[in-house]
Amino acid sequence: MAMAGADEIIISFDRERIKRGRIQYSTTEQVKHARAETSLKRAERFVFEMEKLVI
Repeated sequence: MAMAGADEIIISFDRERIKRGRIQYSTTEQVKHARAETSLKRAERFVFEMEKLVI
């Protein structure tokens, strides 16, 4: 994974962490579901990239 790719993954992870706190306390269930789907996709990519580093 190139450095730009690593930076992208770290930034994405940080955005998700911040978004989680904001969403948890101030959105409807429908919005929470849609955003959770996005977060899940990003988490899956994060895990995929981390597994490549470990192997």
